Amino acid sequence: MSPMLIDLIKSHCIKYPKSEVVDIYKLLFQAANGPRHLALDFDAEDFKRNWNDAVCNDFPPLESISADGELVRAHSAPLREKGLSPDDVINSFTLTAQHFEPHPELLIDWWKELGELIKSNILPFPYSQYAILDEEFKQWGFEAKHHSESFIRAYKPNYLIVLRKFIDPIIKLKN
Repeated sequence: MSPMLIDLIKSHCIKYPKSEVVDIYKLLFQAANGPRHLALDFDAEDFKRNWNDAVCNDFPPLESISADGELVRAHSAPLREKGLSPDDVINSFTLTAQHFEPHPELLIDWWKELGELIKSNILPFPYSQYAILDEEFKQWGFEAKHHSESFIRAYKPNYLIVLRKFIDPIIKLKN
């Protein structure tokens, strides 16, 4: 795991103190796989219905989830406040799903390294959370996961995963 990715995880832990290990796994899963898992059964109408109800919760419009900063979570509420429409974000999401090259092999390595970071007390999680998920992954494989209930209650996330290059031009047009 690169130092930049470790720094990204650490900053995520600071920004979202209610995070659990599954939330960090979700971050790593998204960084490795992009949005393709969601694109397979994405419900655009559901996303549009939730667009106006999304809460800002101090989310930035775009939040880096990859070490290079190119893959981001596009948060609905702050993007709505900037004048974007749900279709703007959906189009960026669709383009990302078509163009992002997943690297699931990275997730396997990152997951092992995450365990070491937790075991070494570099990250603020109980190792038992990691061990439970690790056993699940050994049985079922590395699959997409939802955010933890504590993360959802505290932060009410509402975002899509997009490549920055597909949404930045839209944001610039709206400013």
